[in-house]
Amino acid sequence: MNLKFLALFTLFITAVGCSSDDGNNNSNGETDMTLVTGLNLRNSEFSQPYQLGNPNALIADQLIIYPNPTLGMLNIKANSGISDVWIIPSQANKIYQQTDFSTILNSNLYDESIIASHAELEITDLTASRVIFDLKEINFGYYKVFVKIDGKIYWENIYFQDNNTDIDDLINYWE
Repeated sequence: MNLKFLALFTLFITAVGCSSDDGNNNSNGETDMTLVTGLNLRNSEFSQPYQLGNPNALIADQLIIYPNPTLGMLNIKANSGISDVWIIPSQANKIYQQTDFSTILNSNLYDESIIASHAELEITDLTASRVIFDLKEINFGYYKVFVKIDGKIYWENIYFQDNNTDIDDLINYWE
């Protein structure tokens, strides 16, 4: 076999084999689907959020999720029709604190089937403007809540805490 052909073939196979970016995976970098870079703390739907870190959330005045952090019951309110909600486990990291997420996040960023495949909790086929989730079936920690509103996907970062979590510890982590 020709050595030049073999070298090119090997290079091609290596390049194809190492490439797993399908355009919707978003498993690395600023748009990693399971990355939490900050939180919007909120006690009720009427309270103004208190920002910790630099939240990589896309709410676009379409979505209010409270309380955050939550002890177990999570309220989701939208301006219009919620059809699907997915809650996926995530990891907090203080990277990308200077990133302007408003320039890179959009409602088409994540593929719905990939979100669903990562979901620990989900409700689909809704016609509601409010949804309440009981989180007792999941572990404490950080999550992304994806909400499909009028065909577009928005999301917020939340923290599900246990009764022993001190809010000051959460604040100190992000500041």
